[in-house]
Amino acid sequence: MITHIAYQPEPLNITGTDVYESWNTRIEQFKKILAHHYSNEVIVATINILGTKYHESEIDPLTALFRELARWEGLQKNQTRVAVLGKWYTLPGRLVEAIKELIESTKDYDSTFLNMYLNYDSKEEMVDAVKNISRAVSAGKQDVELINQETLRDNTYTPHTPPPQKIVLTNNQKNLNTSLYDAPTIRIIISEKKFEELTLEDIKRFEQQDL
Repeated sequence: MITHIAYQPEPLNITGTDVYESWNTRIEQFKKILAHHYSNEVIVATINILGTKYHESEIDPLTALFRELARWEGLQKNQTRVAVLGKWYTLPGRLVEAIKELIESTKDYDSTFLNMYLNYDSKEEMVDAVKNISRAVSAGKQDVELINQETLRDNTYTPHTPPPQKIVLTNNQKNLNTSLYDAPTIRIIISEKKFEELTLEDIKRFEQQDL
């Protein structure tokens, strides 16, 4: 049974578009997917929202949409706690505040979970893990000889969350941008469709495909 599924949508093309409408369409699709998965016993969903390259024109639309997401009844209905992963705290202040509002609004929920990657780079996650371990060694809190795979896992962004069993890459993407620690165990599904083109039947098929 699938309990954790991840999505890596293709980067949003905002050239010549209404940026707010483009992002709103993506977020609405994302909400539809979440609602389906949570109603089918998926406990954890992970989605890559924004990479390390973005345009300034995306910040205000994302700020507004994150504030709306904090009030989305679907999070309350499914008691979904939101975690935001990556260097999101280095984004422009108004977006950071909207992200904090979203996290704060769901902090007491614990039935389902949503991990959102923002300003995320999988290599940077490993660098941060190594830095944390190095600091622990320097402080005398970590014996070098006892460092193992679990030590590294414990210093990733999601140490207490089981890794995704599947990750869906849309628009024929070939490059994976998810936790390098978890990557070897994840079933990768590559869809020819763009993220916004995925149908409910596609989503059901992703759930049902063998691990």
